[in-house]
Amino acid sequence: MLTLKCQCCGHEELFENPEKAFQAGWDAPPHFTGYTACNLCPAACAAFGEPHFKAHAHWHDHGRPSDFNALCLPDKDFGKELAPFVAKGNKIVGDFLKKLDG
Repeated sequence: MLTLKCQCCGHEELFENPEKAFQAGWDAPPHFTGYTACNLCPAACAAFGEPHFKAHAHWHDHGRPSDFNALCLPDKDFGKELAPFVAKGNKIVGDFLKKLDG
């Protein structure tokens, strides 16, 4: 058994082995070295800074969510100010993929 602690948010979780932690979405040894991060705080997300820190504050007030969102905003009511930008980005990518399909 292995207990890992996220170096970003402090969440601790018990795993059968390192591979099970990796399969659960953790950035942890042996796949990732030097920084252990839970499934809600992957190293790439923590590096984004401000949105992720806002997510931590939201978790503190409203509880830790169970699902991860690529914008580090897992709660459906958090981060609505980004919704127009996400919608625009999705449209651009969708239009591009349609062009590739011909």
